[in-house]
Amino acid sequence: MALRCVTTGYGPPAHEALATAVAQAKGGDPLAPVTVVVPNHYVGLAARRALGRRTHNGTRGIATVAFHTAYDLAERLGGAEMAAEGRRGVTMTVIAAAVRTVLRSDPGHFQGVETHPATERALTRAHRELSELGDGQLRALAAQSPRAADVVRIHQQVAADLEADFSNEQQLSRAAVAAVRADPYAVARQLGPMIVFLPQRITDSQAGLLRAVGEATDTTIVAGATGAEDADAAVVASVGRLGAELDAPARRGGRAGASATVEALSVSDADDEVRHAVRAVVDAARAGTPLGRCAIAYGVESPYVRLISDALDAA
Repeated sequence: MALRCVTTGYGPPAHEALATAVAQAKGGDPLAPVTVVVPNHYVGLAARRALGRRTHNGTRGIATVAFHTAYDLAERLGGAEMAAEGRRGVTMTVIAAAVRTVLRSDPGHFQGVETHPATERALTRAHRELSELGDGQLRALAAQSPRAADVVRIHQQVAADLEADFSNEQQLSRAAVAAVRADPYAVARQLGPMIVFLPQRITDSQAGLLRAVGEATDTTIVAGATGAEDADAAVVASVGRLGAELDAPARRGGRAGASATVEALSVSDADDEVRHAVRAVVDAARAGTPLGRCAIAYGVESPYVRLISDALDAA
């Protein structure tokens, strides 16, 4: 099936490119199904709202456009097979509980910090990342240091504890790939053309699933580029895993995001900083900028978290 890659800036240009890709995928039939794969649910929600605000042929809104993360897509296509085996898709909450259990029984190098929430969060993230590696890669990693060996041990114990009742993302993806290859025509009818929107860090298992779906139905990649090599490195690698590449102007930096002005203010204290920041957000909203396109960034939590929260409540 056809595979093409469209490179765009982030923000409104990306939503414009997505709208064009959706219109092309529908081919003039507003009820034709289209599947959009997004990096996370926040991006999907923003994209859905952006498409819904657009006017097309005198009407507003979209129909039969499904927004899925790669995990959601794997669950949709491969979940039935896992359910038939009596296994459910694992969640971060379940993984975290399994990590706590292993740490309580044998904390190893994490003795003394085994009950700290940061330890649990770090090992939960590590488990998801290490699930992409094979046995040989895990052995090589474990040989790097005693601490690395403990991380691998905890990962493997968590995987063993969950295996009977839960399926991880890699297993779901493999089941989904098998379902696609068993009946590609049914999958194509179910999903319609696929649009991979703003891919970020696509894992090998996710890429395998998306490539399999791409063999069954037409695929368009709408990739965001800043023009900065370091910033775009993950996107370039992810697009490459899907069998495509960013166009040359984007990789040279010729197609960055929308231009922006930078204004620096000198103020007396943190309270004044926050007042100016909130005022800028309010002014932007009144000028028509969606609040979802506004952000207030700060370097340290104290005192800014409390001050910003209070100021936004008052605004």
